[in-house]
Amino acid sequence: MWNSILNFNRLVRIIIVSTPLIYQAQVVKSDSSQVLSYAHDVISTICKPAFYGRGYIKKGLSKSQRYLEKEFIRQGLKPLFGNGYKQSFQHPIVTFPKNISLKINGTYYRVGFNILPDPSNNSVFGTYNLTKTKQGLWVDSIHNINLIYKRKLTHSLSTQFQNSKVFYVNDSLLLDQKELICNIKQPVSIIPNYLNYNLGAVVSGRLYPDSFIVITAHYDHLGGIGSNVFFPGANDNASGVSMVLNLMRYFKAHPLPKSIAFVFFSGEEAGLLGSRFFTEHSPFLLKNINTLINLDLLGNGSEGCTVVNGSIYRSLMDRIIALSAPYPHLNKQMKSRGKAANSDHYWFSEKGVRSLFFYTMGGVSAYHDPFDLHETLPLTAYFETFELLKQLILEL
Repeated sequence: MWNSILNFNRLVRIIIVSTPLIYQAQVVKSDSSQVLSYAHDVISTICKPAFYGRGYIKKGLSKSQRYLEKEFIRQGLKPLFGNGYKQSFQHPIVTFPKNISLKINGTYYRVGFNILPDPSNNSVFGTYNLTKTKQGLWVDSIHNINLIYKRKLTHSLSTQFQNSKVFYVNDSLLLDQKELICNIKQPVSIIPNYLNYNLGAVVSGRLYPDSFIVITAHYDHLGGIGSNVFFPGANDNASGVSMVLNLMRYFKAHPLPKSIAFVFFSGEEAGLLGSRFFTEHSPFLLKNINTLINLDLLGNGSEGCTVVNGSIYRSLMDRIIALSAPYPHLNKQMKSRGKAANSDHYWFSEKGVRSLFFYTMGGVSAYHDPFDLHETLPLTAYFETFELLKQLILEL
């Protein structure tokens, strides 16, 4: 009889201890309209002119930081960095705070649309005579001015000046011109110690609070050039920001045995600066990270999805491919890549953390230009990706 009671008590304890795990193994189906509505709200908000490309002029980054902090608070998440949601770091950045004027052979070219300065340019003021070289670019070797034809203009950022002043133009009619007269007014400013912030919050694990799944996206973009043009960055990376926030809302309501940290990096466009700083000043031991999932460029998906580092973690990639089976767009092509320093997963991977980077393919081609707009972002496989990520995170 006593043995029967002991066995019964053991069985009760097993059931009680196991119940949370069994409960957590169930994925709760989300309402696609709610997920997509929230995604549109987030993307449209942080792509507004008031956020000015989430960059280093017109307080674009600080406005983005306040918005994301409010979302953490509204969802009731605990701060990741001690008593706050912010992790500060400093770095230099080259900016174009004032309007640029550039005229070639008497014709004005619209900055951001027809012509772009190299992000490492120093200030330039004057009229210059450029001659076409055998390499196909126009040069004023005395003043170190270079003009290069590019069919597709893409902007970027720099943390330092270079000696030469380079401009990129997309006017193919100039290709037959041997000599160009350029009138340039390009004021440039470098901020030597810009105070930037990573942002983070956490949903504590029910059973293993010191073991972490980390979900990340960069919230910064390219900002703008003077008051003439800004780069909205809907796909890059308002789409990733919205996905992290959607996953955050879900797992706040359905916590897991492990803790889930939700981290937004800044300084990605300037060279993965925020994520590198995080790996060197992490609020928890990097060895306690089960898996990091980085999300960037998730606004398309008509041609499937790519997983960077998927070819390194083959068994995990096989599971991701299996999870994609119910989703027609993702199942069209779930492509794996090897190691690449193309987003914020990179520094974690270099530190030995199992790290994956998801981005969708196909759809609009706007990238690092003024045409990366919320209004034209299709979000073709967005809900499919959300559902796949939910299941993957639950299984980690």
